[in-house]
Amino acid sequence: ASLFSVGYALAQIPAGFMFSKWGVHKIFSWALIATSVFTGFMGTANSTFALKGLRLGLGLSEAALPVGITTTINNWFPTKEKGTASGIFLAGAKFGPVLVPLLSALIIANWGWRPIFYICAIPGIIFAIIWLLFVRNKPEESKYCNEVEQEYIKSENDITKKSEEKKHAFSFSWLDILIRSKKTAELDTTHQILTSWNVWGAAIGYFFIAGIVYVLYAWIPTYLVTVKHFSIMKMGFVASAPWIGAVIGN
Repeated sequence: ASLFSVGYALAQIPAGFMFSKWGVHKIFSWALIATSVFTGFMGTANSTFALKGLRLGLGLSEAALPVGITTTINNWFPTKEKGTASGIFLAGAKFGPVLVPLLSALIIANWGWRPIFYICAIPGIIFAIIWLLFVRNKPEESKYCNEVEQEYIKSENDITKKSEEKKHAFSFSWLDILIRSKKTAELDTTHQILTSWNVWGAAIGYFFIAGIVYVLYAWIPTYLVTVKHFSIMKMGFVASAPWIGAVIGN
């Protein structure tokens, strides 16, 4: 479980630089294909060493995916819609753990553990092809996004920036007071990003959240089966439960 996180952590910042330099169109698709390939090969592992190597490779390849999604949301949605789009993305990411424990329990009961990885590899490859065909780095690069839509995305960003303070004062003035909201300068350089307390504060907060999340991912299914002696199917239902709440919350 930790080796996946090591690869994930090592690759995420370089992935951010790559998306900034070359965009998301091709890099995201190849990262998704690599993620699917490493997933599928885990079903072929015949040693602990092989499984560890594949877990590390999975983390390295999968690290680019959330960075690519957030970059795409940033480029393709006007400011007032970015929060909703991000919530849908995060809810989708949490919906996977709702389904997978149940699906995995059914597969194990009928065919053993290896087919789980073969089956879970297929949707990623299909989606990578769809992404490569339809998604471009920016709206103006896509033949499926007309000039009116492009103008909406751009003008809405400008309009929202100009009226941001007014809207926030009207809608969330109590929240701004609570969190001591204040205007801050835009981050224009990599150095400013890497030394920004806002960035570090968000990263530290996410560090603690991720700690809880990965306990739920990696430890609870094993605990339920080996300590509480749950059946595989009953474990699947219980392990899915926290993620139902996460989907609703996101």
